[in-house]
Amino acid sequence: MTGALPDDLAAAIVEGAPDGILVVDPEGHILSANPRAEALFGYEAGTLAGLEVERLLPAALRSVHERHRMHFAADPHTRPMGIGLTLHGERRDRSTFPIEIALSPLRAATGVNVVAIVRDVTDREEAAARLRATQHDLAIVAESERIARELHDTVIQPLFAVGITIQALEQRATEPDVAERMRWVVERLDEIVEEVRRAIFGRGNLSFDDGPGAADGG
Repeated sequence: MTGALPDDLAAAIVEGAPDGILVVDPEGHILSANPRAEALFGYEAGTLAGLEVERLLPAALRSVHERHRMHFAADPHTRPMGIGLTLHGERRDRSTFPIEIALSPLRAATGVNVVAIVRDVTDREEAAARLRATQHDLAIVAESERIARELHDTVIQPLFAVGITIQALEQRATEPDVAERMRWVVERLDEIVEEVRRAIFGRGNLSFDDGPGAADGG
């Protein structure tokens, strides 16, 4: 089948479209809005027509959007969705939500009107926020693991080596009190290693080498 769609079929497509569809005149007034657009912005049926399109944006963005609208009117061309331009719409109750807009010129006897396709991208933005949060958490875990490995190599391993050395010297000690003091030092080194490990991992069940006392099963 070729040629233009029958009027009733075209109207049915607009009425049932999953995205909001607005027709805006050259002065920025809304000529028509489909049911989805009315629902998106919280307006009753038929109440969007006649309003300035800037009313659908937060107050802080209205003057900027008006300049963009005038620039588009000077060089009307189809601008598809998905080109990185995410705005925020404002509902009738003043709440805001992220939207994506595609524009297309519609030539009429009174000038060039604009067809605006409005898509609510709240779900996509929330999914992106969750992904960023997950990536942030993964980066923290990776950094924690790096610090853990560094502390193991630069702190725990040297303490372990010191403990082994003291244990070897303890076996050569001829005075009982000196040997006892050396055993106390080894035990204290074990405690320090365990404290460092708990600080790194947040638990006592650790996966790295045992402390200095492991050399003799202590």
